[in-house]
Amino acid sequence: MVKPLPITFDFATWTQLVPESEIRRLLRFKVRYYFAGGKPGVLPTEALSNTLIELGKYCLQLIGEGERGRVIEVFNYCPTEGVKELRETFANLLRERDGLDVCWEDITITTGSQQAIYAILDVLLNPGDVVIIPRPAYLGFVNAATKFMANIVTVPMTEQGIDPEHVRKAIRLSSEKFNRRPDLIYVIPDSDNPSGTTMPLKRREELFEVALDEGVLIV
Repeated sequence: MVKPLPITFDFATWTQLVPESEIRRLLRFKVRYYFAGGKPGVLPTEALSNTLIELGKYCLQLIGEGERGRVIEVFNYCPTEGVKELRETFANLLRERDGLDVCWEDITITTGSQQAIYAILDVLLNPGDVVIIPRPAYLGFVNAATKFMANIVTVPMTEQGIDPEHVRKAIRLSSEKFNRRPDLIYVIPDSDNPSGTTMPLKRREELFEVALDEGVLIV
């Protein structure tokens, strides 16, 4: 029989503030048409399968040529910021499609939006900082902001996304309630999760002007 240790351990304070993951709870449901959590339904399965087949053939060819070390490199850890060739591809896309002045060193690859959210909040937020989010908002962001002990101010959504004028009012409210300006505004302009809205260009410009006037970052 294993005896209990004569010591106790406490979890971090933030774990008491975050309830069970709503995303995980939603994913328990088994339905034909899924309108709850964000769950990709259409994937290029044939293209992905062919890519894996080609990768396998390439690795077998290298092994046959006595280049087993190069095969190990293929499956080894990649740089923390992501593979250079992939970062170059994204940088070229942003330059050609969107006209952005970026180079591959400006790009970081993450394993998904959640890792990106945690990385961004980790370097931007201190306990007590203020974050403006839409209502409703992506639950993964809400939980992450709570974990970093942020004060959350919500603003209503419309069919065109987050309302810039309500954002301006929320900035004023933050100054009155928390005696400080918000540190960032969180928004998903394309296919918002969970509302599904996409912000028109005019509203994006209005939101940008509010953030610029008030000196608040947009994430």
